[in-house]
Parts: sequence; C-alpha cells; structure tokens
Amino acid sequence: MIFDVQAHLFPPPYLEALEVVAASSDRGAETAREALESPLTNRDPIFTTDLPQRLELMDAAGVDVQALSFAAPNVWSDQVDIRRRVTSSFNDGIAEVVRQHPGRFVLLAALPVPFVDAAIEEAARAFDELDAAGVCVCTQYDGHPIDDRRFDDLYAYLDQRKATVLLHPEGFFVPGALEEHGMEWAIGTPFDDTVAAIRLVYGGVIDRYPGIEWIVPHLGGTLPFLARRLDFVWNLNPQVKALLEKEPTSYLRRLWYDTVNPDPRALALSADVLGVERLLYGSDFPFASRKDLGHGLKNLELAGIDGAQRREVSGDRAARLMLR
Repeated sequence: MIFDVQAHLFPPPYLEALEVVAASSDRGAETAREALESPLTNRDPIFTTDLPQRLELMDAAGVDVQALSFAAPNVWSDQVDIRRRVTSSFNDGIAEVVRQHPGRFVLLAALPVPFVDAAIEEAARAFDELDAAGVCVCTQYDGHPIDDRRFDDLYAYLDQRKATVLLHPEGFFVPGALEEHGMEWAIGTPFDDTVAAIRLVYGGVIDRYPGIEWIVPHLGGTLPFLARRLDFVWNLNPQVKALLEKEPTSYLRRLWYDTVNPDPRALALSADVLGVERLLYGSDFPFASRKDLGHGLKNLELAGIDGAQRREVSGDRAARLMLR
C-alpha cells in the first residue's frame, strides 16, 4: 500500500464559511479574504473540486490513499464560534469526500484551537461521527507555542484517544521577520516545524502524553541538519541538560516525520539521523507538485531506501497509524 500522509484539499463548505467570515468585522476577515483570493486555494480546481483529476494522478503514481488535512492560512479569531465554523465546515467537507470515495481518502480533522474545550468537542465529533483517522494541528496556535500548558487538556484527550496528530506550519512564528523574497515559506516553515518538534521534546509533551503519535512535516524542517548540535548544547549546558534525562535526539526518534522535501539527499540524511524507521511518505499535494504525485516516491529510491523499509515508509507504516 502507498499511503500519503500529507495532502490538502479545500472543500466547498469550507470556502463558504470563509465567505461568511470575510464579510464580517472579525479580525480574521482579512485572512479569510486573502485565502479566498489566493490563486492556489480558490481559482485552481485541483485544490477544491476536481477530485477526478486528483484520483487520476493518484492512480498514475500508484498512491492508494491520501490523508486530507488543513493547510495554512488559519483564520484566527477571538470568537470561538468563528473558529468552530471554519474548522467544522472543513471537516464536514472532507468527510463527504471520504464517503464519496471509500478507501481512497481519510480525514485528518482540523480543530478550533486555541479554544481548548471547543477543540476537544470537535475532536470527539470528528472521531465518533466523521470517522477521522487523526487530527491536524498548527505548529503554533495564534502565537501560542505548541507546548503551552494551556493546551494540556486537549493533549490529554488526544492521548486518551491514542490519536495520530499531524503538525502543519502557519508560515513563520515571528511575524514580519521573513516577509520579503519569499522567505516565509521557503525557509520560515521548516524552522516552524523544527521549533515545534523541539518544544514537544523540551516542553515534556511527548513524555506526558505518550499515547499521541506526532507526525512532524517536511522531514522535521532543519532537524536532520541540527540534531547533533542539539545534543552538543545539551551536553555543554547544565541548565539545558537538567531538562531531559537523555540526549534530545533520543526523544526526536520517538516522533514521526513525513518525507516532504524536494531533495533526496535531505531524505537520506533524515533516514540516517532521525531513523528510516520514523519516516512516512507524504506529498504535500497539490502545493509541492500539482501534476506529479510520483516525485516523492522516486526520492525514496534515490535516497537509497529500498526493500522492506521502502514498503514501510511508502505506506504500510502509515496505514497502521491511521487505519486502526
């Protein structure tokens, strides 16, 4: 089986919810308008309604299943009802796609964080009524880091449900730092992925909630390159060392990482540093490549991942995580 753990679709009910927010006076209205005006998310049918073409591309690449999840931008709001409307409309739309095409798609539900009670309610609805395979959360929540203790009740619930949780970056967590030259998405998002993973480790989240299966996107951002530096600083600084019983890399090897990266050399480094047994195939379709779903699969071969491990990375492992 080939199972794509990171793919995106913006269903019509979600776009309709954005239109309501865009016409309001809420602080999320501008973001909603930007999302509606984006040539990627609204004017190109491969992002929204052209499921036949998507299925053709999946078949051509041999992809059996796509896990459909939310992608940036999040419409942050101070009103819980608006966050509920945006996320629940997305989940309902994707659940309908899953029903229409059984066996080809699964839902990774969006949650209305930073509103914890509402997020727990939506997670329960997604699991119990929409048959979600997991959830997708942002690498930071409207400026709050992922390990903020205000989210403990949500993590406790996801831990109880033995949930698979895919992270997804929002751009870059320092507003305005990388606005020029396309840097926010070229280099900002990998650092968002990196910071989130390290916070899960140093914030004690993965220790407190061992039942959650965390998937860090894009090969963990810069982690393959910086992992040994993290160990070096942990050994050098007594205050940092006091935070963890073992070197940071031993904790990083408890997370999962999708293979979204255009360079097979980066994939080979990730397999070596983070462990090939922690990798899951992801395409980031249609953002990474609108017309070719096979590129990421070819990279597995180019990176020297073959045999049983290649079958595990390309889908068997993800199927065990999400089709439980």
